[in-house]
Amino acid sequence: HLTICSYTRDVIEEPVQPDPVAGRTLTARLFGASQLHVVTETGQEIRVLGPGKPMLLVARLLHAPQGMLRDTLATFMWPGIDEVRARSSLRQALFQLREILGPNAIRGDRRHVALVGPLASDVRDFLAALDAGNDASAVALYRGPFLADLAIADASEAELWLTLERARYHQLYL
Repeated sequence: HLTICSYTRDVIEEPVQPDPVAGRTLTARLFGASQLHVVTETGQEIRVLGPGKPMLLVARLLHAPQGMLRDTLATFMWPGIDEVRARSSLRQALFQLREILGPNAIRGDRRHVALVGPLASDVRDFLAALDAGNDASAVALYRGPFLADLAIADASEAELWLTLERARYHQLYL
């Protein structure tokens, strides 16, 4: 990796970080009890993230395959606080997710952020099963409402998004 420092235009050689999940499958379960887990080479599932804001961040980025503007994502995740603190909270959350998902799983610049790592999702599998006409597989994947264990009650964009997504997936399930 090469990084060009904008203030000096120096080129700095950065070591490529080892990927902590190399050889493992990362899966986000977003229906029912939300969690992110890895499946090891031996098939063992290890939970690496449970419900909460970091899981909401993973879900939101999974639903935006092209990524999102940082300002939009920061406001979505931390409404009601000033922009500087919201962006700082987003940086910290993205750092924590990189620690869990691996250094190459999240790409971004000063304006944009995207989840690019190989991450399976029950929602993606559910939608693919419906598209393929495999209703039995879709029904098996739907283990309850979208992010069922996440409660947001601040009348924010995140609460509205969560409500709409839950209704959409429930309707598809029916």
